[in-house]
Amino acid sequence: MIEVAQSHQKPAAATQASQVTMGQAQGQTTIWENQSYSAYVEAVARFPYLQVEYIAGDIVMAPAPTPRHQIASANLMFALQSYSRQHGLGMVLAAPLDVQLEAETSIVQPDVIFIRQARTQDLIQEQSIQGAPDLIIEILSPSTARVDRAVKLQLYARHLVPEYWIVNPTDQTVEVYTLQAQGYLVAGIYTPEENITAGLFAQAQIRVGNIFGPAANAGDGQPETGPGAQSPPAA
Repeated sequence: MIEVAQSHQKPAAATQASQVTMGQAQGQTTIWENQSYSAYVEAVARFPYLQVEYIAGDIVMAPAPTPRHQIASANLMFALQSYSRQHGLGMVLAAPLDVQLEAETSIVQPDVIFIRQARTQDLIQEQSIQGAPDLIIEILSPSTARVDRAVKLQLYARHLVPEYWIVNPTDQTVEVYTLQAQGYLVAGIYTPEENITAGLFAQAQIRVGNIFGPAANAGDGQPETGPGAQSPPAA
């Protein structure tokens, strides 16, 4: 069961630290519902060691990621960045980084994002990413799985993020969702023995098993060759 410490009111200042510390110790994500933007700004300053997000008026605070989570993040960054640079596709960035899907309403910190080259100047600003990236990747942790699978799935669809990956270190799977008129549809669910063959990085030959390995070798960044091979997506 995923434990989430949830509150409908912002706790009094005297109890804030103890509530968050307890959530940290229990590996929980703390959620304060129906809060103002100023309360979010205050939480960012007060709890700099947490991932603090502001989702449709709720303050969501997650504990530090686990080593397994960070191994997957590093390997994904290596694979996507290598392929993207080789083909001039765009920019790959990783948390901690604020992504403002909507100013003062929805500010998130996805684990990994990709922005097409043609959109980098518009979206990458001095303090944050302002607008919807072309790809968002969330790596599940016990403390964040419910938020990533339910709250963020709906949030990213609502803000027209074209592609969303859910990476599951426990099951060692990658779920690829692509945005359609009716919302996200599952384009593929990939296991350790498979390459990811759907979405923006379908030709990158990213082997799922390598994402969860100890070394940053998640894919060689080389496109497929031979009959039927396709060019990488246009930047």
